[in-house]
Amino acid sequence: MREAVPPERLLVLRTAKDGWAPLCKFLRRPEPNGPYPRTNDTREMLDKIKTSRRICWACYLGIPVAVLLIGGGIAAGRLGVRQSFNYLARTLEY
Repeated sequence: MREAVPPERLLVLRTAKDGWAPLCKFLRRPEPNGPYPRTNDTREMLDKIKTSRRICWACYLGIPVAVLLIGGGIAAGRLGVRQSFNYLARTLEY
């Protein structure tokens, strides 16, 4: 890339520690008031991984439970509550 792009048109940012200054100078824009984003922060990445795992487990466990509850509700509505419990009891006896 460095060979293909003239130096005055290429900005190479080393780390986020440099902040907004090099980028804003290159773009000839004023620096924003907020902090420079650090998306590769270790703590932030670990938090994202934990959140992703929780969502996966919630889907893994929650979807089958929801299907069973909805199915049970439909059966109870069609058969009547007493009949559906009797049917469930007979089914579980086998």
